[in-house]
Amino acid sequence: MKQLTNDIKNKDFKNAYLLVLVGEEDYLKGVYTKQMVEAITDGNNMNESYYNGNDIDVNELVENAKSSPFFAEKKIIVAENTNLFSSEGEPLAELIPELPESTYGICGVES
Repeated sequence: MKQLTNDIKNKDFKNAYLLVLVGEEDYLKGVYTKQMVEAITDGNNMNESYYNGNDIDVNELVENAKSSPFFAEKKIIVAENTNLFSSEGEPLAELIPELPESTYGICGVES
Protein backbone atom coordinates (compact mmCIF):
# COMPACT_ATOMS: atom_id res chain seq x y z
CA MET A 1 0.00 0.00 0.00
CA LYS A 2 2.99 2.27 0.49
CA GLN A 3 3.73 2.17 -3.25
CA LEU A 4 0.10 2.83 -4.09
CA THR A 5 0.04 5.83 -1.73
CA ASN A 6 3.17 7.21 -3.41
CA ASP A 7 1.70 6.66 -6.88
CA ILE A 8 -1.43 8.61 -5.91
CA LYS A 9 0.59 11.39 -4.26
CA ASN A 10 2.90 11.77 -7.27
CA LYS A 11 0.24 11.06 -9.91
CA ASP A 12 2.63 8.51 -11.38
CA PHE A 13 0.47 5.48 -12.11
CA LYS A 14 1.03 1.99 -13.45
CA ASN A 15 -1.57 0.89 -16.01
CA ALA A 16 -3.09 -1.83 -13.82
CA TYR A 17 -3.61 -2.38 -10.11
CA LEU A 18 -5.01 -5.35 -8.24
CA LEU A 19 -6.49 -4.69 -4.81
CA VAL A 20 -7.22 -7.88 -2.88
CA LEU A 21 -9.44 -7.54 0.16
CA VAL A 22 -8.77 -9.51 3.29
CA GLY A 23 -11.01 -9.17 6.32
CA GLU A 24 -12.28 -5.65 7.00
CA GLU A 25 -10.21 -3.83 4.35
CA ASP A 26 -13.19 -2.97 2.15
CA TYR A 27 -13.10 0.61 3.45
CA LEU A 28 -9.44 1.04 2.46
CA LYS A 29 -10.09 -0.33 -1.01
CA GLY A 30 -12.79 2.28 -1.44
CA VAL A 31 -10.55 5.08 -0.21
CA TYR A 32 -7.66 4.14 -2.51
CA THR A 33 -9.96 3.57 -5.47
CA LYS A 34 -11.62 6.97 -5.02
CA GLN A 35 -8.25 8.73 -4.68
CA MET A 36 -6.91 7.05 -7.81
CA VAL A 37 -10.02 7.79 -9.86
CA GLU A 38 -9.91 11.46 -8.88
CA ALA A 39 -6.17 11.75 -9.55
CA ILE A 40 -6.30 10.00 -12.92
CA THR A 41 -9.42 11.67 -14.34
CA ASP A 42 -8.97 15.13 -12.76
CA GLY A 43 -12.70 15.08 -12.02
CA ASN A 44 -13.76 14.27 -15.60
CA ASN A 45 -16.23 11.49 -14.79
CA MET A 46 -16.93 10.89 -18.49
CA ASN A 47 -13.75 8.80 -18.46
CA GLU A 48 -14.64 6.58 -15.52
CA SER A 49 -16.12 3.13 -16.05
CA TYR A 50 -17.32 0.85 -13.27
CA TYR A 51 -18.06 -2.86 -13.50
CA ASN A 52 -19.31 -4.85 -10.53
CA GLY A 53 -20.24 -8.49 -10.08
CA ASN A 54 -19.73 -11.75 -11.90
CA ASP A 55 -22.03 -10.93 -14.82
CA ILE A 56 -19.53 -8.59 -16.49
CA ASP A 57 -19.18 -8.92 -20.24
CA VAL A 58 -15.40 -9.33 -20.42
CA ASN A 59 -15.32 -8.55 -24.13
CA GLU A 60 -17.18 -5.27 -23.50
CA LEU A 61 -14.68 -4.38 -20.79
CA VAL A 62 -11.75 -5.18 -23.13
CA GLU A 63 -13.22 -3.02 -25.92
CA ASN A 64 -13.76 -0.20 -23.42
CA ALA A 65 -10.13 -0.48 -22.31
CA LYS A 66 -8.92 -0.27 -25.91
CA SER A 67 -10.97 2.84 -26.70
CA SER A 68 -9.60 6.35 -26.35
CA PRO A 69 -10.61 8.67 -23.52
CA PHE A 70 -13.29 11.25 -24.30
CA PHE A 71 -11.90 14.82 -24.37
CA ALA A 72 -9.13 13.89 -21.93
CA GLU A 73 -5.72 12.26 -21.81
CA LYS A 74 -6.63 9.43 -19.43
CA LYS A 75 -9.46 7.09 -18.55
CA ILE A 76 -9.93 4.60 -15.72
CA ILE A 77 -11.80 1.34 -15.50
CA VAL A 78 -12.73 -0.12 -12.12
CA ALA A 79 -13.90 -3.74 -11.84
CA GLU A 80 -14.97 -5.04 -8.45
CA ASN A 81 -16.20 -8.34 -7.06
CA THR A 82 -15.69 -10.12 -10.36
CA ASN A 83 -14.72 -13.52 -11.65
CA LEU A 84 -12.07 -11.98 -13.90
CA PHE A 85 -9.43 -14.23 -12.37
CA SER A 86 -11.13 -17.36 -13.64
CA SER A 87 -10.90 -18.69 -17.17
CA GLU A 88 -13.64 -16.19 -18.12
CA GLY A 89 -11.16 -13.34 -17.67
CA GLU A 90 -8.62 -14.66 -20.17
CA PRO A 91 -9.30 -11.89 -22.76
CA LEU A 92 -8.60 -9.31 -20.06
CA ALA A 93 -5.39 -11.06 -18.99
CA GLU A 94 -4.19 -10.94 -22.59
CA LEU A 95 -4.99 -7.22 -22.79
CA ILE A 96 -3.17 -6.06 -19.64
CA PRO A 97 0.36 -6.07 -21.15
CA GLU A 98 -1.01 -4.14 -24.14
CA LEU A 99 -3.16 -1.55 -22.34
CA PRO A 100 -3.02 1.81 -24.09
CA GLU A 101 -1.01 4.39 -22.17
CA SER A 102 -4.19 6.41 -21.72
CA THR A 103 -6.08 3.59 -19.94
CA TYR A 104 -5.70 2.70 -16.28
CA GLY A 105 -7.42 -0.13 -14.48
CA ILE A 106 -8.17 -1.19 -10.94
CA CYS A 107 -9.51 -4.59 -10.14
CA GLY A 108 -10.72 -5.13 -6.60
CA VAL A 109 -11.39 -8.70 -5.53
CA GLU A 110 -12.24 -10.35 -2.24
CA SER A 111 -10.22 -13.26 -0.93
